[in-house]
Amino acid sequence: MSMKRFIEEYMFVIYTSVLFLFVLNTFIANAILAYVVGVLSIPMLCVSFLGAAKLFRILGVIFLSVGIALFIYSGLPIYQIPIFMTSTMPLLAFLAMLPWMNSVVRAGRFDRRINEIMKVNVTNLGRLYERSSFTTYVLCTFINLSALSLSQEVLKEI
Repeated sequence: MSMKRFIEEYMFVIYTSVLFLFVLNTFIANAILAYVVGVLSIPMLCVSFLGAAKLFRILGVIFLSVGIALFIYSGLPIYQIPIFMTSTMPLLAFLAMLPWMNSVVRAGRFDRRINEIMKVNVTNLGRLYERSSFTTYVLCTFINLSALSLSQEVLKEI
C-alpha cells in the first residue's frame, strides 16, 4: 500500500484524533497538550492541502503567505508557530459537527416537517419566500449560537 493511499484511507483518523485532543484540551486547558495539538495540525494542514481542489490550494497559498509574512514581521520565535495553529481549531471542530447535525435532521425528518409547515396556507410564491426566509433566519440563529464561544474567545484576545 502506497503512502498516499494509506493517508487517504485513514485521513479521518488523523482529523478525529487532532479534534479529539483539541476538545479534550478545551476542558483541561493544558499548555503542553495545546502545543501538541498545534504541532499535529501542521501535518494535518499539509495533508489537507495536497487533497484540496485547485481553488482552495490557491486561496490556501495566499493566506499562508500572508500569515508567514505577518509572523516574520512580528519577530516571534519559530517555536511559537504551533501555538498559533490552534486558533482555528474551534472553527474546524464546529464544521466537523455539521454533517452529524445534518444526519440528525434527516433521521428525525425535521427537514420534511419544516417543509410541510412552510407550505401550509400558502397561496403564492411571495408568501412561501417570506416563510422560507424567516425559517432560514431562525435556523441560522441556532447555528450561530453554537459558534458563540468561538466569537467570545476571539473578542477576549483583543
